[in-house]
Amino acid sequence: MDWAVIFTNSNTYLACFTLALVFYTALLAREARKTRELQISPIVVVSIEPARYQTFATLVIENTGFGVAREIEISFDPDITIKRENIGDIVKLSSLTITKIPLLKPKQSLSISIGRFNNISPSCSVVSISCRDSLGKKHTYSNRIDISVYDDMSKLGVDALEGIEKELKKFSQDLKNVMSGFKRLRVDVFNNVDRKRENEELERNWRNSEGP
Repeated sequence: MDWAVIFTNSNTYLACFTLALVFYTALLAREARKTRELQISPIVVVSIEPARYQTFATLVIENTGFGVAREIEISFDPDITIKRENIGDIVKLSSLTITKIPLLKPKQSLSISIGRFNNISPSCSVVSISCRDSLGKKHTYSNRIDISVYDDMSKLGVDALEGIEKELKKFSQDLKNVMSGFKRLRVDVFNNVDRKRENEELERNWRNSEGP
């Protein structure tokens, strides 16, 4: 038996086993680091979705990750503009305070109504989001917003909503006129004396109709 050969082979097997153990340990450490990073990493998503009334749009900002998102900043390319019907001016979405959020907890979302879909332009934009996790590490994300997919949906119920708005305005104006005395309500007062007189008149007419 050649002990020198056996000793050499043993050292070779031990070296291979040691290398394999080192590789496996490094792999476990890397996976553990990824898991830890995932547990503290925020994932911020921005979208424009239909509100309860489908003709209106809502800007939704949500942290879908497992970590807290801090110092959130949101920008749009190109910037999205909104025409405000009541005022008549145009507002840029990037100018809203909701595009700069100090903190968003895991699974927390914020939303704000931004008006009708047909008052928003352009229909497509790329939104960029930057934030920091609990350790101060910066994270950047981006996604595409395309509200043209809601074109058909946003047309549903437009006439009904406009009709409701007109009726409410008319009712409000009529009520204001009545309260201010501009219009008067016609009220017929019917008391017991009037009721008795009416019954006597009906009985008299009934007797006359029967004849002698």
